[in-house]
Amino acid sequence: MQLVLDAQDLHRLSEAARQEVLSLFQPAAPAATPAPERRLRWRAPYDLNEEQAARLVQSLPEKHRARLALFANRTGKVRIAELMRLGGESDLKETSAFVKEVTRRLRRQIEDPDKIAQLIQWDFDSTRWDAGRTTIVDGTYYVSPATAHALRKALGMTQRVTG
Repeated sequence: MQLVLDAQDLHRLSEAARQEVLSLFQPAAPAATPAPERRLRWRAPYDLNEEQAARLVQSLPEKHRARLALFANRTGKVRIAELMRLGGESDLKETSAFVKEVTRRLRRQIEDPDKIAQLIQWDFDSTRWDAGRTTIVDGTYYVSPATAHALRKALGMTQRVTG
């Protein structure tokens, strides 16, 4: 039996599987100590470190940086109404577009072949609906405390403002 794997095939494998396959061809090489693996969890915000936050912030337009500053200032939690007020929007879809853009840029920075990494999550328990329960009128987005801290550093903020 003969197996053929090109670089693209290897890239599709998980990191663990890729290492296992490569180790089969290099049995005499000393085992390298793998970097600590950051597990991505569904519906859990990704913890940015300071370097990642700096790269992310640098690549964003000013409008998005201002929105991320709200997360940094508010211990990681921001009401959707605040995000809309800051951007001068009246449609919730605008904040959704912001979350999608930041997520897309995050996934480019990290290895996320399953596309589950999220920087910003929605607090489902905070959702406020209109009278007919057909349209969301407010709720809370949040980032992890580690990400809020990293964003404060990346944005040059010296202290947190609660509220």
